[in-house]
Amino acid sequence: MITVTSAPPAAAEPAQRGRPRWARPALFALLTATAVLYIWGLGASGWANAYYSAAAQAASASWKALFFGSFDAAGAITVDKTPASLWIMGLSARLFGVSSGASWCRRR
Repeated sequence: MITVTSAPPAAAEPAQRGRPRWARPALFALLTATAVLYIWGLGASGWANAYYSAAAQAASASWKALFFGSFDAAGAITVDKTPASLWIMGLSARLFGVSSGASWCRRR
């Protein structure tokens, strides 16, 4: 006759495997604090670089300017960088508008 006197040992808890319990909450707190500090002075630099801000504004007005990386909405003057480098700024300007803190708040 076979009798079982005790259950098999339970799997080790994450805290027992070498990772402290506070590690994950500390990581989330650090990421949150970093995001708050980055966002805090987002509008402090104003337009940052007027040249590329104008290109982003042109890209928000014209798909042709967005595709070719134009400085103006008519597409007559192009920027000194590859067009793909301006696509994210142009799409962001189309979604959020053109302002110094456009990705976090809309300023009117």
